[in-house]
Amino acid sequence: MNLQQQRFVAAYIKTGNATQSAIKAGYSKRSAHTTGQRLLKHAEVCAALRGSLQKAADSMDLTAERVLQELARLAFFDVRKLLNPDGTPKAIGDLDDDTAAAIAGLEVASVGNAEMGVGQVLKYKVADKNSAIDKAMKHLRLLTDKVELTGKDGADLMQPTDNEIARRLAFVLTKGLKETQ
Repeated sequence: MNLQQQRFVAAYIKTGNATQSAIKAGYSKRSAHTTGQRLLKHAEVCAALRGSLQKAADSMDLTAERVLQELARLAFFDVRKLLNPDGTPKAIGDLDDDTAAAIAGLEVASVGNAEMGVGQVLKYKVADKNSAIDKAMKHLRLLTDKVELTGKDGADLMQPTDNEIARRLAFVLTKGLKETQ
């Protein structure tokens, strides 16, 4: 791989944009789009990109198992785990790991005054459970966006075979002859 291709790989890892990466690597702006697309198909560039992305994933401990574990945490989150038995919110430090992972945001507001006393109101924003369940179902192939139907031996159901066309034609002709008699 030459120096320009190495620069392209380094830029593409940061931006994910082939055109901008080609420009940053020193290729012509006019042909950057075409050059970027061509470089993404270049065997050595692809290998370098895969290696760099795998190294980044490894350094972050980004594995399919960990992603699925996080997905399960969101899908099976139980809001009751945010509260103490008396109904008051638990302190953030007292939440178990699964519950803490489901929290997408937290707002803390002070309320009251010096006479009545000052307290805090916690407002939790939790991750979208429906989205997590939908993704988990798709992963387990319990929910599909597309269903592919095929006939015998993988034949396309929408394209009748020659035998099927002949059979249908014979049926129509036979029916027509019966009606004329």
